[in-house]
Amino acid sequence: MNFVDNSTSHYIAVGTTIVFEYDNDRQPIGRLILFSCRKVNVKNDFILFSDEIYSITVLRYNPSGHTFEEITTDVSPQPITGCQFIDDDTFVCTETHGNLLCYHKDHESTKELDRKLLTRLEQYHLAEQINIFRHGHFVTQQTSQSTIFLATCSLMAVTSGYIGLVVQLPPSLYRLLASLEKSLAQHIPNVGQIEHSTWRSIRADKQSTISSGFIDGDLIQLYLTY
Repeated sequence: MNFVDNSTSHYIAVGTTIVFEYDNDRQPIGRLILFSCRKVNVKNDFILFSDEIYSITVLRYNPSGHTFEEITTDVSPQPITGCQFIDDDTFVCTETHGNLLCYHKDHESTKELDRKLLTRLEQYHLAEQINIFRHGHFVTQQTSQSTIFLATCSLMAVTSGYIGLVVQLPPSLYRLLASLEKSLAQHIPNVGQIEHSTWRSIRADKQSTISSGFIDGDLIQLYLTY
C-alpha cells in the first residue's frame, strides 16, 4: 500500500487507522494515522506502536482487503516512549520512568480475551531514557558455538550517550547467568549501601516492584574484573 498526503482522497476509518480507497488506476493508496502515537515498529504484516494513552497496540495488515485489524493491546496505561519486536509474539518497550518492559501476545490461546490482551512477562529498571531501538548486534556473524540468535538482538540508544544491547537468552543460559548475577550482587560492594535488587526495581507512580526476567549485563561484566 502506498500512503499519500492528498487530503481530498476518500477514506474509511477503522479504529485508530484511516485507510484510503482505490484510485482510478485501482492502485491502493492511503494514509495510516495513529493518534498520539510516539513510536511505530513493523515486522512482516504486524505493526507495533506505542501510544500516550493506550500503552502499546499490535495491528495486522490484511493485504487481501487492504485493512488493518487490532490484534492485541495493553489495557494498563503506560507512558511508553519506545518499542521493538523481539520476535513475532514478544516485544520490548521502554517508558518515561527508565523501565524496560517485555510483553507477549498469546495468539494460540483458545480464549478470545487472552488473545486480545498483552501479558507482561518481564520488567527491569534501566535508570536510563531510551531514545530508540534498532535490530542489530555488536558481532559480524553468528558462530557455531553461540546459543544466541542474532536475529532476536536489538540495539538501544539512550539519552546519556551509550548504546546497549537487548538479547533473548535460551532458558539454560538465563538460569546460569541469573545464578551468577545473584552471587555477584552479594559479594561485590555496592554504591551508597543500595542493594542491587533495590536499584533495579521498577519505579512508577510511587510504587516499587522487584525486577524480573532480565539479567543485568553491567553486573555480569564485573565478573571479569574480580
